[in-house]
Amino acid sequence: MPVDPRIGRVLIEASRLECLTEVVIIAAALSIPDPRLVPAEKQQHARQHHRQMSEEQSDFLVLLDIWNQFREVQKTVSKRRAFKWCEENFLSIFRMREWMALQANLLRLLKKAGYKLNSDDARSDRIHQALLSGLLSNIAVFEKPTAKLTRKEQKKPNYQGTFGKQLRIFPASVYASQSPKWIMSAEQVETNTLYARTVASISPGWIEHLGSHLLQYSYSEPQWSIKQERVFALKRGTLYGITIFSGRRCDFSDIDMPQSRAIFIRRALVDAEFESKLKFVEHNRQIIDDIAKLEHKFRRRDLLEDEEVIYQFYDELLPDHINSGSALRKWYRRLPEKRKAALLMAPSVLLKTATSNQLEGLCGSYPDYIEDGGVKLPLIYQFHPGKETDGVTARVTLPLLNKVSASIVDRLIPGLLRDKLIALARSLPKNKRRMFVPIPDAIDRIFEEVISDRRPLLVAFSDWLGKDRGCDIFPVDFDHQNLPAYLKLKIELVDENENVIAVGDSVSDLKERFRDAAQTQFAKNSDINIERTGIIQWDFDRLPATVDVAVGDQETKGYPALVDDQTSVSIRIFDTLEKAREEHLEGVRRLIFLNVPEHRKLMKKPIPDWQSISLLYASIGDLTSLQHAILRRSQDVVFFPDDDMIRDRDSFMALVKTRAGRVPATLASIAESVAKTLKMYRVIKQSLEQHSNSLPKPCVSDIQIQLQWLVYDGFMDDVNIEWLVHIPRFLQGIKQRINQALLDGGTDQLRQTRILPHWNRFLETELEYSETMESYRWLVEEYRISVFAQSLKTSRSVSARRLDHLWNQVIEETQ
Repeated sequence: MPVDPRIGRVLIEASRLECLTEVVIIAAALSIPDPRLVPAEKQQHARQHHRQMSEEQSDFLVLLDIWNQFREVQKTVSKRRAFKWCEENFLSIFRMREWMALQANLLRLLKKAGYKLNSDDARSDRIHQALLSGLLSNIAVFEKPTAKLTRKEQKKPNYQGTFGKQLRIFPASVYASQSPKWIMSAEQVETNTLYARTVASISPGWIEHLGSHLLQYSYSEPQWSIKQERVFALKRGTLYGITIFSGRRCDFSDIDMPQSRAIFIRRALVDAEFESKLKFVEHNRQIIDDIAKLEHKFRRRDLLEDEEVIYQFYDELLPDHINSGSALRKWYRRLPEKRKAALLMAPSVLLKTATSNQLEGLCGSYPDYIEDGGVKLPLIYQFHPGKETDGVTARVTLPLLNKVSASIVDRLIPGLLRDKLIALARSLPKNKRRMFVPIPDAIDRIFEEVISDRRPLLVAFSDWLGKDRGCDIFPVDFDHQNLPAYLKLKIELVDENENVIAVGDSVSDLKERFRDAAQTQFAKNSDINIERTGIIQWDFDRLPATVDVAVGDQETKGYPALVDDQTSVSIRIFDTLEKAREEHLEGVRRLIFLNVPEHRKLMKKPIPDWQSISLLYASIGDLTSLQHAILRRSQDVVFFPDDDMIRDRDSFMALVKTRAGRVPATLASIAESVAKTLKMYRVIKQSLEQHSNSLPKPCVSDIQIQLQWLVYDGFMDDVNIEWLVHIPRFLQGIKQRINQALLDGGTDQLRQTRILPHWNRFLETELEYSETMESYRWLVEEYRISVFAQSLKTSRSVSARRLDHLWNQVIEETQ
């Protein structure tokens, strides 16, 4: 054909796409000089006229429109008039005739070669695809500017062409004011700038389809896909230096089988990123996980062999074609059992520096769980130095929280106890610490004694450490709050679905926050459905002391108790004996009230000497609460003189029958004691106000604090009945102290120095309140009597030494 070979390629493609009728016209136009004239003196006018001749959004289709308009003119006017039409539209009549002649010649040759013309109008996308098949070297892609361009910069090339060329769209193009992403051009003309002339917008997909034989491919970032279970790479295709596509995923095994296999082994099998139920995969992964757990337990990184050893193991056994999960499964299913067994790793293959016997010897010091409160708490080991998660964590399920003692964090685990003792010794004040240098040797000398001593750790350790050097070491000397994270046992609180609720190193803090929620969840797990509500009579035989409760896979004990619901009682199951006893006492008290008419009548009768009591108490607190408290205490003295828990109907009925008549007399006695207490309290308050300027200020301050702890709103409920009757005597002791201090203030201050160390440590303590601490608190009051008012005598033997001994018991119980 008498055309450029590229135009010939266009014609062949047009025949295949059924757009040959239109494309042969455009092809002929591209093979001759442009028939559009642009006279120098009318350049702007001519180009404007050419743009108005077609509304097509493609320079190639504009040529087709010009052809169709000229053909219509030829059919309707004379040759002279057609010549005139060409002049008016700035077209060369001679080039138009040349165009027509070449088109006719091409049609003749195409028909002779057996090509058929399309009878229907062709779609524009097909026309452009046909043209692109011969113009692949004339494509270009728009380069979006990274910043706002100046006027001068806007005139610079903004398209990247093939072979590294930079170009712009010719100003006369229909795309002159647009910037399509991808374009092709019939020609590229260079003046001051390289211009693309006769332009059309194209799709990069067309380029990939029509130029697949010319595209250059490159591959990068091969990576393992967990979901697809094979290795993928990112594919990039370029044509004459222009990137047609990039970042397309493709199967890397088709590109590089050996490397694909290596990545599969390393990521899927060595790094355990292959989700499979194949026996050897699960077995080998378990062996690796077990050794990794041992590394966390023993806080070392030299037990598990390098990944290269695991890689070599699989590399030697797997065939060359295994590079995906499907290929591995298919191959494994066909293996005989003997070869399957060869894929199972032995622990000795993966252990680097320690033998199995050595590890077994260490495991006893690093248990998998600890027992406390009748429940097993699994331990989680983490070796992450410098992080808060570093160390040992005991996992506690919410329903079991209240069963865990606060002292569980005390001794950590045997394997880390020596490190903890060394750290504690190093936290001593310098004047005491230097007595034990070198500290590790000092710890080794007493280590066995501390382990066998069942007292709280700080108490036992301070005692034995002091004995080692013959000096006084006290628990408060240690800075146990600032120990490294791995030397503190952390508590991880989880729900029954293993979702973490909270984490901390203080059981007491967790109980403070979640005690009620733990109790509620615990009761829901009871195997025996004995909970009831609306009980107003003891209509059941016996309330069991304990019931079996299943929490997860653990069996533990629950404690049923009667609960006071004001107008009735209910049966609930509690997680601790202490809480159950407390609630059961209130429940039995309410049930007695509901079943003894005399009690209900007492509520309507005035309390003996109530007028005097109410006048004295009005400035202290709520009178109604005081009235109820006096009635409750009267009931407690009569019905609960000891700690026996009433749990059956016969005992309850006998209690009501034999003791109900004692309540009025007891009520009168307690009311008398309360009146006496309040009268003495009023006398002391008046005496302080009267002599505030004569008494030493430390004396006044100390007495005011003491009064706040003796008489306050609610003291009738808080103070044990055993000590309630002694409050008048303690107040009498304060009165004697005031009288003596008015005579000799110096002696009072000397005596006060004997009291303050014992009193202040009670006021300033952050330890959990207990019965022993309550005994200590009242023994301090007795000690005040022995110091300030010996004539009143104490109710029991008391001394500074006894107070110190009792405080050590407080520490032992709460550590």
